[in-house]
Amino acid sequence: MNAEQVLCTDRVNLLIAEHDLGLAEFDVAPNVGRLAAAELRLPVQLWNPDEHYKRVRTKWIGFDRKEQG
Repeated sequence: MNAEQVLCTDRVNLLIAEHDLGLAEFDVAPNVGRLAAAELRLPVQLWNPDEHYKRVRTKWIGFDRKEQG
């Protein structure tokens, strides 16, 4: 009877440890870049910093210099 109780307690402790490990992995994942859209293979258009720079490089504090006549 005591051995069964110990086994049951150990199984519960294992489940708690696995749960805590899963939470810890999600806490660490964004800090190491593992929650990025590319890493998760999400069906979305990925942000390209070079393309963004080319679109905004002529803007001055949110205004396009070409539009200021």
